[in-house]
Amino acid sequence: MSEIYDTVIIGSGPAGLTAAIYNVRAGLKTIVIGGNIPGGQLTITTLVENWPGFPTGIGGLKLMMDMREQVKNLGVEVKDGLVKNIKTGFEVILESGEILKTKAVIVAVGAGARWLTLPKEKELIGKGISGCATCDGNFFRDKTVAVVGGGNTACEDAEFLAKICQKVYMIHRRDTLRATAVEVERVLKNPKIEMVWNGEVKEIIGDEKLNSIKILDNKTNEESVLKIDGLFVAIGRIPATEFLQGLINLREDGYVILAGDREYTTMTSAPGIFVRKLPKIIKEVGFDFSWDEERVWKLDLPIEEMNIEELIWHFEIPFWRTKGGFYNLKPQQVIDNPTKFPEEYERTMKSDLKYPLDIMFWKNRWLLLDGLHRLVKAKILGKKKVMVRKVPIAAIPLIKKS
Repeated sequence: MSEIYDTVIIGSGPAGLTAAIYNVRAGLKTIVIGGNIPGGQLTITTLVENWPGFPTGIGGLKLMMDMREQVKNLGVEVKDGLVKNIKTGFEVILESGEILKTKAVIVAVGAGARWLTLPKEKELIGKGISGCATCDGNFFRDKTVAVVGGGNTACEDAEFLAKICQKVYMIHRRDTLRATAVEVERVLKNPKIEMVWNGEVKEIIGDEKLNSIKILDNKTNEESVLKIDGLFVAIGRIPATEFLQGLINLREDGYVILAGDREYTTMTSAPGIFVRKLPKIIKEVGFDFSWDEERVWKLDLPIEEMNIEELIWHFEIPFWRTKGGFYNLKPQQVIDNPTKFPEEYERTMKSDLKYPLDIMFWKNRWLLLDGLHRLVKAKILGKKKVMVRKVPIAAIPLIKKS
């Protein structure tokens, strides 16, 4: 008879290994499937400075190897490989053909590089184009390279490359960086890094290998050609959830839609399959949100007064029903089940709030309506109305952090 695990954890980054520690300490027979990059994205981070216990920082690869060794010492089996499919029941099928039987699955796969989707880009990956500076930077020692992006990853890549390359251009489509103040200061003070503000890469030039790129200045509409040896794309990540298609509910961008009947749930739409949320290591010790405050301000949306009851009704926050008891319901749940929630359906359809990224302005702070009881607290304090800026669905891409 085949061995049956209590839990199969897919992904061996900080999220997956943390889940493994808690599972094995609870007496559950656990195996971790390492994925495409054993150890996750942290293994390609040069220096981790925001993890407690390391005054001078620690190398990402070293930290992950230590975590991996820790879970092994606790009795967790770790196997490198990719998952091809999951059958309800559960059978986890690896690309090698091996089948693992389990009672539950935790998905902690993380995400891969988001590319520019330009002609020749795919063909030239590994021939001058890369999504990982720490992996491929050494191939461009003493050469000229460019980094595309404006967040923390792009800044870290530019700083790393500046140590080994002759020249680093940092191309960002806006006139300010979106990284932390510390990272921005490091980049702007580095004499080997030159900023290309308001720049968008429009064309990749080269046949057998990358030769140069064409850049559009989105303020002046002027185009220029930049001759470089390497191009590092750091514009965000794409979740590695292709193998979950058809098994659980996914958003169009590939991120998992969580079950809505618990406030901080990790449940998916398939019973027994869970996800490990907040994959970045800093998010393992504190919640973060996915909207950019500065971008919301730039939209300059009008402030409106909204009734607290309506806002509580709209968002996935606990609210009281007639017979008592605490409930969480998303608008989409109600809309999809009008016969199950007739009263809720009627109230939801009357609301002009249909999207969960509305922002409210309350007590001189921007707050995302995120299920943290903020409106419930306001209700307890006797507040009747709050001021909000409603972000239309078309503007969501403009305020999301990438």
